[in-house]
Amino acid sequence: MTLKSLFYALLTMPSHYRYLCVSHLIGWTAFLSNMLFFTDYMGQIVYHGNPYAPHNSTAYLIYERGVEVGCWGLCINAISSSLYSYLQKALLPFIGLKGLYFVGYLLFGLGTGFIGLFPNVYSTLVLCSMFGVMSSTLYTVPFNLISEYHREEEVIYDWSRF
Repeated sequence: MTLKSLFYALLTMPSHYRYLCVSHLIGWTAFLSNMLFFTDYMGQIVYHGNPYAPHNSTAYLIYERGVEVGCWGLCINAISSSLYSYLQKALLPFIGLKGLYFVGYLLFGLGTGFIGLFPNVYSTLVLCSMFGVMSSTLYTVPFNLISEYHREEEVIYDWSRF
């Protein structure tokens, strides 16, 4: 598979697959960027520590404490991801797969926005649960949407005639 064939496949696939593919790429980019720098954000922005300070200084120790608390935030993320994965089954009949997808992205956007607006320890840790919603959404919903799209195409084309 070359980059050229990948772009060709992306351009020639049905539009609903293309939109899902692009939004999934953007979602993963946002989520992984957030997760990659989250503990550093906690250490520098929330705790006002300095990772470049001498290792025996107060500023560095404060930074390390922020990174440690950031790890607890990632633990909250994992717990909320598992809880939301369980709740998706109950929410599915009410809002559907596209609704679950939208809710996951919406809550992630709101959570990261509020963390940026209110960078204190407690609100940041509470809002880490929104990251878990996005994590669960990225791992499950797009693949269920693909199977639903494929099932709809099979009904439309009725492959048993051939």
